Amino acid sequence: MLSLTLILIAYEIVCHALLALMHLLHLWPALVLSRQTRDTLIGLLYAGLAVALAFRVFSYAH
Repeated sequence: MLSLTLILIAYEIVCHALLALMHLLHLWPALVLSRQTRDTLIGLLYAGLAVALAFRVFSYAH
């Protein structure tokens, strides 16, 4: 169970780093990603964080 928790913590760290990168992309509109693509990627990262949090809560509950 500890290894699952460590994997989820690492996953959350990676998701937060990617999320920060995607927010920085909003500051550079000249990049090739369209606004819709950036917003979609940010939404997927938020969904990934929600899944990681749900698994973390579930692992603590059991």
